[in-house]
Amino acid sequence: MTNKERRVFTSVNILISLIGIVYCILKYFFTFETDFGVRPHEYTSTFLHLHIISVPLLLLALGYLFGVHILPKWSAGNPKRSISGVSLIILGFSMTLSGYLLQVALSEPSNNVAAIIHLIASFLWIFIYLWHFRLKF
Repeated sequence: MTNKERRVFTSVNILISLIGIVYCILKYFFTFETDFGVRPHEYTSTFLHLHIISVPLLLLALGYLFGVHILPKWSAGNPKRSISGVSLIILGFSMTLSGYLLQVALSEPSNNVAAIIHLIASFLWIFIYLWHFRLKF
């Protein structure tokens, strides 16, 4: 993996992580009571849309990374950082699937389960990603 590829992938990760964290904070901590009930913060939907629009950049980067980084490392049998790498693959799949289910879930219980999985996988992704790449930016 070249330094340029690492910088692009890290930049996309930071962008999406920051947008997701701001959305999470606005959704769960900045609600207010009105005459018509509890309302979310006015920028909650803006950050949700930004998150949904920017995530395909990460999916494209992951697909590219799979071909130039993940498969060659698996083929070579390189054990260096393999635990964090495999964890990132599992978390990336979990985030993608749960994010998709959040958009198409038909019932409230399944949407809540998908939201919990997405939150846990996303927060773990951030820390394991930083550990895996050790901020080589």
